[in-house]
Parts: sequence; C-alpha cells; structure tokens
Amino acid sequence: MKIAVRIILTATIFSLPGSAQNSQSSSATHAQDVKRLGKAVTGTWSITVKDESSPALPKGEMYEGEEIWSEPGGGVVMEQYHSKPSFGEQLETALFWWDEKAQKFKGLWCATINDEGCNSFNARWEADQFICDGEWIYNGKQLVWREVFVFSSSSFVQKLYIGDPGGELKLASTIRGTKLISGKKS
Repeated sequence: MKIAVRIILTATIFSLPGSAQNSQSSSATHAQDVKRLGKAVTGTWSITVKDESSPALPKGEMYEGEEIWSEPGGGVVMEQYHSKPSFGEQLETALFWWDEKAQKFKGLWCATINDEGCNSFNARWEADQFICDGEWIYNGKQLVWREVFVFSSSSFVQKLYIGDPGGELKLASTIRGTKLISGKKS
C-alpha cells in the first residue's frame, strides 16, 4: 500500500504545472529559443542604418556601421553595435537570455544615448520575427521602443519604433545587415 501511494504521489507531483519535469521541459524549449537566436545572429554584420526624419534630424540620415553578435556562454546572446551618424559615434551593447523564473526572454540594453546607461527589456519570438520591447530616458524624456528583427542566413532587417508611453510607436530607424563572418563555437 505504501509503495502504491508513493508511486501515485510521485507521479502526481511530476505532472503538476511547475514541477521539475515540466520545468525541465519548459527550460529545454526555451533553451532552444535562445539557441535559435544565437544561430540566426552569431557573427559580424556590416550594417546600413536609415534614420527617419525627426525633430533632431529633419531630413533623416543614412550611415553605416557594424554589429557583432556572439554567444559568450551561460545561455546569453550578446550584440555589440557601432556606428557613426552625424550626431556622434554610437556604441551599444545588448544581452539576451531566458529568465526561467519569469518564464520569458529578457534583455539588457546599454548605450551612449541612454540617460540611465542601461535598461532592461523583454523579448520574444513571434513566428519568424524576434521582437524586443523596452523603455528608456533620452535627454530627460521617457520613451518606449520596439525592435523587430527578421533574419535570413546572410542578412537581417531590424526596425526600431519609438514613441511616448501609451502613445503610438513610429518607425525611427531601419537597419539592414549583411553577414561578413560567421561566429564559431569552440
């Protein structure tokens, strides 16, 4: 009797939502999502940036730069961005990972144009698009942003939308990347 109860109890515990077995299954699925991102982006990319017209850039602007994406370890994907628009050199770093406790992709974005230096954001796959959403402060003003990535094996399109909290997001920039060097895992 005790053995039967123990077997039923063990089977019940491992079938509960949030149980170790389900958690491992969920972790494995989301680990695949992180690997999917790494596979799509790892390498060095030549980029062309088209900034839309704005109060700061009434005619918009086009310029070039580079993005280096890597998987430094620990289930993290890292983006290093460098460009030289007319308003000054831009250096940015972003990290992407799966947060098991929160059950979602998270990220950290650090940039010279961010008054706070770094901000966290959320990310997710929607079919073939990788979407990031966050908030930041630029020149003392709170803004929200969304980036939408679409990847192929040798190129990507990254669209950045910006707006006021609770307001409409407007296309601010389009980045087109061409892969130069594939990243290699040792």
